[in-house]
Amino acid sequence: MDKREDWNNIEEVTRRLDAATFEDCRDACEVDRFCYQFTHHGATCDLAHYFRVGRTRPAEKGKDKFVAGWHMGRINKFIANKKCKTAHWVKSNP
Repeated sequence: MDKREDWNNIEEVTRRLDAATFEDCRDACEVDRFCYQFTHHGATCDLAHYFRVGRTRPAEKGKDKFVAGWHMGRINKFIANKKCKTAHWVKSNP
């Protein structure tokens, strides 16, 4: 999936910028050639140079919701270029 509402996939922010919409955040990830995923919340866009599933993050009452996105083209290219025979977890995904 390339988008999930009420979700945060960012554990450690690589880059934070202003973005009025989810689409602006997605476009910022597209421009950053190392970006694999992003989360938009309010007017904030967090980019990451890694990818992970993340976790549920519902909006607090009266506040903007979290919407996570993944650059699936880059993720699929990364996977295709790896020749792993089994999974190797560098860092656990809570």
